[in-house]
Amino acid sequence: MRVLLTSTGLETEEIKEYFVKMTGKDMSTVKALFIPTAATDAGAIEVLPKCMHDLLKCGIQNKNINVYDLHTGMDLHEL
Repeated sequence: MRVLLTSTGLETEEIKEYFVKMTGKDMSTVKALFIPTAATDAGAIEVLPKCMHDLLKCGIQNKNINVYDLHTGMDLHEL
């Protein structure tokens, strides 16, 4: 498992390219866990769709992106 933590999604082409290279896989097969821990105010919540779009632009399929809700948790098999 590989982890990339960012505060603004895949904001630059350099970060995006590193992320794609880091996976070492066809992006359509990659599974991502989106954990929006910093989205605690209206301004931060506004950015979430952009961060999700960044993952989709890399070629990750929507069905392969899970969003972790810190308030409800997630079953272990989903993680």
